[in-house]
Amino acid sequence: MNNCKFPVIAIPQDCRYIPINKILFLTDYSLSQLHNLRKVHNLALLFGAEIDVLQVSTVDSGQDKIFGREWRKFRAKSDVHFYFLTSNDIEGTITDFIELQKSNLVVITTHHYNFFKSLFQYSLSKNLAFHSKIPVLSISAERD
Repeated sequence: MNNCKFPVIAIPQDCRYIPINKILFLTDYSLSQLHNLRKVHNLALLFGAEIDVLQVSTVDSGQDKIFGREWRKFRAKSDVHFYFLTSNDIEGTITDFIELQKSNLVVITTHHYNFFKSLFQYSLSKNLAFHSKIPVLSISAERD
């Protein structure tokens, strides 16, 4: 997942089919992520799904509000909700959010690192792919 520049979906072995009506898009709220949110929104339109956009971090920079305003410039009437949660347990908080909001699909942006950098980088996408109970879609951070 982390090395592919094309979207990849990981479906857990014990996952049962449930229609996709709630998508969770994980982000750091950098404005470069608007491009990927547009891709996810196009997918959501196919399924008639809503999107929750979430960042979990130890520090609130207020970037979620800026990101939300910029998003509304592109698609003012979209079923997209923006959330920011403060926590030291990022993966656990995301898992709790998924259960609380009843998300059917998690979308995460992957970053491509060279071999040495990848040894020291924590991979949220890898952990989610192994521990998630719902499908995880990875989208490359690089714009196409």
